[in-house]
Amino acid sequence: MQVTELPKGGQLSLKGNVVNVPVNVMPAVTTLPRHIGASETIAVKLKKKLKKKSHVYIENVRPQKVFEALQWLTSNG
Repeated sequence: MQVTELPKGGQLSLKGNVVNVPVNVMPAVTTLPRHIGASETIAVKLKKKLKKKSHVYIENVRPQKVFEALQWLTSNG
């Protein structure tokens, strides 16, 4: 099986044989939805220079995890 990106829209397509396996989904269903504060994300876009239009990295991050990492770095750094 191969996963390829379609030319328009950036959607993914599967090519080849696929086998579906039945799985118990109840453990995942009981944990969803997560707490609103734990599931919110913000987009972070990093540039090499502010003058440039393009971004080097684009990621979605959880602000709470970034804050916890900052606290750990300040206490252990």
